[in-house]
Amino acid sequence: MELSQVVPEPSWQREALPVRYFLEVMRRRKITMAVVFCLTLGLGVALTTLAKPVYRVSARLFVPLAPSPRAGRVIDANNPISPLLEAAASVSIPTQVDQIMSPSFITEAMRAVGISQEPAARQPTVKADSPGGSDVIIVTVVGRRPAEVARLANKLADLHVQRMDQVQTKDLENAILFITRERDRVAAELANARERLNSFYRQHPLRRVAAEQESRLKQGAELEARVEEARANVASIQGQIKELEARRVREPADIVLEQKRDNPQRANLEEKLRQLRIQRMELLQDFLPESDEVQAIGEQITSFTQALATEPEAVSLRTHVPNPNRQVLETKVSELGVTLVAEQKAYSAALDALRLHRRARMQDPGPLEVQLQALTQERDRAQVRYNLLSDRLQDLGIRRNARAQIVRVITRAEIPSNPVAPNRLLMLLATGSLAFLLCLGAAFLQEYLDDRVIAPEAIERLFPLPTLGYVPPIPREELPANIFRTNSSAAEAYRVLRSSISFAGFDTPLRRLQITSAAEGDGKTVTAVNLATAMAMNGQKVILVDADLRRGALAQALGLSPAPGLSEVLAGTQALDDVIQETQVANLQAIPAGDVPPHPAELLGSSAFDEVVAQLEVRTDVVLFDTAACLPVTDAVLVATRMDGVLLVVSVGQSHKEEVLSAIAMLQRARARLVGTLYNRADRKHRYYSPYYPARGASQNGANPRGLRRHGADTAGEPSMRTGNVSPAASKTGGGAADA
Repeated sequence: MELSQVVPEPSWQREALPVRYFLEVMRRRKITMAVVFCLTLGLGVALTTLAKPVYRVSARLFVPLAPSPRAGRVIDANNPISPLLEAAASVSIPTQVDQIMSPSFITEAMRAVGISQEPAARQPTVKADSPGGSDVIIVTVVGRRPAEVARLANKLADLHVQRMDQVQTKDLENAILFITRERDRVAAELANARERLNSFYRQHPLRRVAAEQESRLKQGAELEARVEEARANVASIQGQIKELEARRVREPADIVLEQKRDNPQRANLEEKLRQLRIQRMELLQDFLPESDEVQAIGEQITSFTQALATEPEAVSLRTHVPNPNRQVLETKVSELGVTLVAEQKAYSAALDALRLHRRARMQDPGPLEVQLQALTQERDRAQVRYNLLSDRLQDLGIRRNARAQIVRVITRAEIPSNPVAPNRLLMLLATGSLAFLLCLGAAFLQEYLDDRVIAPEAIERLFPLPTLGYVPPIPREELPANIFRTNSSAAEAYRVLRSSISFAGFDTPLRRLQITSAAEGDGKTVTAVNLATAMAMNGQKVILVDADLRRGALAQALGLSPAPGLSEVLAGTQALDDVIQETQVANLQAIPAGDVPPHPAELLGSSAFDEVVAQLEVRTDVVLFDTAACLPVTDAVLVATRMDGVLLVVSVGQSHKEEVLSAIAMLQRARARLVGTLYNRADRKHRYYSPYYPARGASQNGANPRGLRRHGADTAGEPSMRTGNVSPAASKTGGGAADA
């Protein structure tokens, strides 16, 4: 059987962990948290203290935006003057930013201010940017020496202004030289064009040229009017067709004609009713109204009358016919289509005639107006080019004489007084936060890796077993029976355990109770002795049996003779009455383990052990069996199958979760009845101990403690302990939580 099939799913996997759990983990791991927090905080403070300051300065440059090309400023796309004019005007801001950020430019500036270029030297960092595409370039330098970063920022700005001034001057000189040569060439072309135009006027009188021009212009105007009229007609017809098509689409293809007429079904029903009434009248002459024949005719008349009431008096006849409006629109569209074809042909003919007229004017060199127009256009083009070159040459001359800087420094960098980094307060806050998170992580990591049962609430979430009690660490002077002479927290814990076991056996009394643990040293023997003492002092007759035949410690804890004992009874060498010994506590008897047999498991699994259990159950009220731990051997499992209940002792801070889980699984596989767990050595700081009870013996001098007065119902009836002290061997168990 798998372990998961035996133990139900832990509750902590189904429910969220309470806040108290996290607080308990932090309390238990406070030393780890303190160490990690101090180490992290100390390291952060050291790094913050040793961090060198970093300074940042900025210089601002004003760069006018490049003007957008205007109409008339560009001569033509293939003219080499255009790039010269554009270069002389301005360099784009992104290009200037790239120039400032170039490694060669930065190296030149660093060399100028005396910054070391060694690879091992910590050099300042440079950044140039134009925020938001504005006309300002910000040069930012970050470094550890304030005077050095200020000098470098100013040097970068000055070098950039100097570079741009040199570029501007060189470009202006090249542009002026090129434009001067180009203007001289265009001036010669303009003089030749004027001379040819004057020669044409001398050869042809102006009156003759004007009459010929007027005739050709009039003919051209008539052709253009015809073309425009035909184009307007075509556009008008196309608009009408488009509008009619839209109306046609909106009209339905068919319409429904509805005609009303008398309902033939109603007339048929009325005729049948009339015939049935006649038949009924004829039957009434021969039969009584109560007769079956008359009743049948009456039922038919009733059914037909109801059917007649549901039939309408008139019915509608619907007929689908083509929509006449849609047909009319389609006819108009067809007629306009024919008209459109005719108008398009007329438009094409007029356009062809106009083209022929213009082509004839252009191809015929004879007409005087053509020659005059060509000469005039040639002169005008030369004049426009000459004027443009003269204006540009004048502008460039003014810019060269003015020597105005396109780029200038508007804000110089100053030596900073305060560093921008490190922010020591922010670093300390971040270090403190990181230290807190790391100490929390270390605490919960240690809690996760530590498999021991540190807190009872952790084991309660992990193992779904009832908790019957919590026993604090017990001082040596209170072992094992002295604790009941004082109102200590340990005495009250065992009384609570006694009451819890009583309630657990409310339906089925627990007369045979086994006390065991997952591993050795968890305190099962001390628990068995003190629980038996608490039961005996409450008036119950108790026999405590040491069933740990391998390492029995009950005799040493109670100061009894170790042999003969249970092993001799099971082997048949001793009688049961011979091994039962009296203890110093009234109503409490004990049976030691005896000598170690060669095969303890076989003795505990034999029928002889069943007979011993049966005889002891008859002799006393409760029989407690102190058995070996579950995991090393199978003795505890063999005994558990004969018991009314099993009490599992878990030592807080010593027992391992996996061991306890394995022990529970073994007992459940054996079908043992696990009544609950007892948490031994539980810390008094837990919530299970109230200040209502003293933590140590409060009445060691004989005074009646306040706790006994308030809980007298639980202790008043307890028989007093026999005189005599507990054996010194009992004191050697120490701590109240370890097996002897």
